[in-house]
Amino acid sequence: MNAPAATPPSLLEQATGSSTSKEKGGEIYRLMSGKDIKQQFNPYSLTPRQVEILNYMKLGLGDKQIASKLGTSKSVVSNRISHGILPRLGALNRAHAVFLGLKRKIIDFDVRF
Repeated sequence: MNAPAATPPSLLEQATGSSTSKEKGGEIYRLMSGKDIKQQFNPYSLTPRQVEILNYMKLGLGDKQIASKLGTSKSVVSNRISHGILPRLGALNRAHAVFLGLKRKIIDFDVRF
């Protein structure tokens, strides 16, 4: 019997060194610059878009301004914050979400764009 040929490692396997990101508890996501890729421990399972919104919230932007930057509607941004970011972080409001994001190292203090 012939053994099946080994498949080449996926990008996820190459980046994390494992076959699934859950094995290491990490996720790969895009930073605000859109060019850098960073592997970071994210036990709160925020999506890359939610992390991006959280970074804009850190800058004090409102829903309408964030929506303009992302090319989406204000209601989509509001829903992602109220039904995605706040509950996943256990935050009471936007300022608390930013504080928890910084404290838990989901986002950083860097303000580069």
